[in-house]
Amino acid sequence: MKTLLLFLSSLLAFSVLVNAQQLVPVTDESLIINSVYALNGNAYNKAEVILPEKTKSYIYRISVQPKGAAGINSSLLKLLNEMGGSTVALTTSFANLAVKNNDNYAVDAFIFNNVVDAENFYAKSKDWSACKSLLGRSSSCFSTDECLSRKIYFGFRNNNLTQGLEVRLEVVAVVDTTLKSTYQYTYNIINETGREVKFSLSLDGKNWAPVTLRDSYKISPTFDQTEAFFRILTGLNKYVNYKISPDDRYKIYWNRVKGVWDLAKY
Repeated sequence: MKTLLLFLSSLLAFSVLVNAQQLVPVTDESLIINSVYALNGNAYNKAEVILPEKTKSYIYRISVQPKGAAGINSSLLKLLNEMGGSTVALTTSFANLAVKNNDNYAVDAFIFNNVVDAENFYAKSKDWSACKSLLGRSSSCFSTDECLSRKIYFGFRNNNLTQGLEVRLEVVAVVDTTLKSTYQYTYNIINETGREVKFSLSLDGKNWAPVTLRDSYKISPTFDQTEAFFRILTGLNKYVNYKISPDDRYKIYWNRVKGVWDLAKY
């Protein structure tokens, strides 16, 4: 009887989990990435992806083919539903869903959790940092809970000198309806002072949480609101306070003019 009750309890818990988890299609789009030597166009491209509320992870498939080649028939969402739909787990391997091709064309793919890095990448600036890098990919399919934010950005770079490529990007969100009904916003702060620093973060400008950050290290805390507050102390009583946004990146540095530890966008 005890064994039966344990089995029924496990079965009920699994049923609740399945009912709480949903697969939500987010994007299915094709991007043209020209060759390095192309007279027109760009060997870089990017895509903005807005994840739905209560996203706990997402599955993405990147398929690369020569520009103008025949399209891919089966969609990622259809294949996931055939695998079990909402029962898929973060630990599931999706390698078999990657589109097989014999062209051997590949791109470098990147995921960004803020628009500044994505725009700098697209502008071919050296001042960008990716949340995740996938170099030399011809076709990939992964599930991840990394880089989670309300908006994430995929960037693609074609290193082929003469062949323009087409990338099909498919993203399906795994939504958990039991999660708190809010987006998570990622804030990016890097220490460029040359030493370890201590500062504080707050969601209301009144209650402060201390943070210690080593030189050249970066933190990316996530909060459920679109603004937060930063404070840092120089000496005994020189505070600088700022309201910060998840849409920007910030660096801590020594302000020689003011003679204080300071914060600036970069």
